[in-house]
Amino acid sequence: MPGVERWVEYEAMLNNLMEELPLNGVICQYDVNKIDGATLFDVLNVHPMMIVAGQVVHNPYFQQPKLL
Repeated sequence: MPGVERWVEYEAMLNNLMEELPLNGVICQYDVNKIDGATLFDVLNVHPMMIVAGQVVHNPYFQQPKLL
């Protein structure tokens, strides 16, 4: 699909949007059967929280984005 190469960048930008808007939260869902492990790891790197076995937990893989 056009633009899919910037998907992870888009996901990272959601964190900034969340700080600017009065939202209580956003849940990003992924079908792990449709993306490869490397891409899944890249996506995990940009989200500070994740849901594991029905529990919201801090994401140990999260990396604060570098400011340009």
